[in-house]
Amino acid sequence: MLDHVEMRYGGKNAKDAILRQEVGADVSINAGRFVNGRICPLSMPPQSDFTLSNMSPASFAGNEFNGICVDSGGVSAHTTWDETEAPYVPQSDITVAFGATLTWGPGIVVKPSDSETDFFIDGILNVNGVAGQPVTLTSIRDDTIGGATDNTTNPPARGDWGCILFRSTGTGELNHLELRYGGQGWVALGMLEQDVGASVTINGGAFKYSSSCALATHPQNDFTMINQASTSVIGNETNGVCVRSGGISNTIWDETEIPYVPQSDITVAFGATLTWGPGIVVKPSDSETDFFIDGILNVNGVAGQPVTLTSIRDDTTGGATDNTTNPPARGDWGRILVRSTGSATFNMVELRYGGRSWFNIPVLEQDLGAQVNIAASTFRYNSGCALAIHPQMDVTLTNMSAANVIGNGTNGICVRGGAIAANTTWKETEVPYVPQDDITVNIGVMLTWGPGVVIKPKDFSVEFLIDGILSANGTQSQPIYVTSIYDSTVGGVTISSTTPPAPGQWGRILFRSGSSGTLSHIVLRYGGGDSFFGSYGAIHVDNASPVLRYCMLANNRYGLRSSGTAANPVIEYCNIVGNTTAGIQNDTPNHWISALNNWWGNVNGPNDASNADGFVNNSSGDKVSNFVKYQP
Repeated sequence: MLDHVEMRYGGKNAKDAILRQEVGADVSINAGRFVNGRICPLSMPPQSDFTLSNMSPASFAGNEFNGICVDSGGVSAHTTWDETEAPYVPQSDITVAFGATLTWGPGIVVKPSDSETDFFIDGILNVNGVAGQPVTLTSIRDDTIGGATDNTTNPPARGDWGCILFRSTGTGELNHLELRYGGQGWVALGMLEQDVGASVTINGGAFKYSSSCALATHPQNDFTMINQASTSVIGNETNGVCVRSGGISNTIWDETEIPYVPQSDITVAFGATLTWGPGIVVKPSDSETDFFIDGILNVNGVAGQPVTLTSIRDDTTGGATDNTTNPPARGDWGRILVRSTGSATFNMVELRYGGRSWFNIPVLEQDLGAQVNIAASTFRYNSGCALAIHPQMDVTLTNMSAANVIGNGTNGICVRGGAIAANTTWKETEVPYVPQDDITVNIGVMLTWGPGVVIKPKDFSVEFLIDGILSANGTQSQPIYVTSIYDSTVGGVTISSTTPPAPGQWGRILFRSGSSGTLSHIVLRYGGGDSFFGSYGAIHVDNASPVLRYCMLANNRYGLRSSGTAANPVIEYCNIVGNTTAGIQNDTPNHWISALNNWWGNVNGPNDASNADGFVNNSSGDKVSNFVKYQP
């Protein structure tokens, strides 16, 4: 027991303090004073503590470190640091062993001596701060609490100490803990990090001025947060829970207090499930960050608490996560790719500013074999397509409309080019399908377009090549549309452009020899794009016999072109109007095709100017070639 003692000018070498206590010793100091020591006034191993009374930071002055210096080393037995009179100054790394507990009492201040000092928790760290007496872990140069500990006036800076790392066996109960000015070194992403398997609960914490992330976690883990808010996480390089790259087994992210910030790609393994809880905000760190789903992704937003996946620069939700005022932009993060074994359910999710700016990739993409269900969700300001699918697939959309998909590079379901090798149905009416390249329907396979779907091919080169069957049967109240990507009268504004719709802005539907199709209550307009060989028909028949009824062929280069002696299309009860070259063109002389009972834009029928087939009709209706039977 040291009562009213004053010690001056001690500590003969760099390792000595004026007063030192070893493990197992019990030193109590009452109203002591320690001044002008060479290094530390007091020192101890980490598995120890002094008992101080009637003292304060003013009791320590003129030393290199005005506090209780703590050696590097391990804590292998239950240990408590609870002295508030002077800050604890760890000199290097401290490890809490598995099976051991280190407890920090209310109001203590911990100031690591340098940027290389870390805390490794394999056992238990209990931080027992309370309202009004938080535990503070801060820079040695932070004079706002615990006095002028480094005996200088140098200001604190980000990265003045390292991190607290909870390793796989570690557990933490962190109550009213304030971390400041840490995050330096190669050990961790943030001032506080947990490995997979660790369990950390944070209650009423504050995280400020880290040189890296405020918090960090393995993707297969999550913190438990209580009484937290984004306002308690400020001034860090990244104000959020940084998530390391890696793979995931069954995992839930459900903390809404601050955003999750994935640092690189995250993969949900086959057989595993990643669940995002209501109200969470996810902000990937950069445009390279993707989510690969080989297992299951469940996104469980609810009314009033949607899940938001957005730019790290989007301050409208989750606070100023990147600690700048830079505005968000399209392509600030990558995509979610649901691969062939994966499935994903999105309920009330908002996806913003994704799509990797220089590739304009879809923000949500579904591979062949994957299953994706989306309900009441919004896709905004993404650089590429809102959604993308393999042509042999379809997404399931509910409680959505074109108003849910706005401001993207392409406001629709982009369909990759390729072959359809199994029966497939496109049935979603909420947003248009936007084929990106030629789509082939293989022999023996049927592609079905459901009532009310809208299809807007990307450009004049995109064709549907039918070797099997095309079934496109709309209804009077829900016709099917195949139209220009610039046609905003159906399916909303699909791309942002002032270009008006015009003939030839998509290619054709080509029925090749041996194929078949039934098309009814379908509107085909602005098709017939150019090729090296000339203009197409919106419908092109090559020795095939599709049936078109109750259709509209309007504003195409050709409405329909037919060739081959085995071509026997049936076109009836259709409106054939405004096609610039011809409504129907038969390129095979002496072979008649049938186009009876159609409207040609004039009560007198089509304009048949040539009598080479023995018929002529002078009218202002759409043009028709020879060998087209348009009247009984």
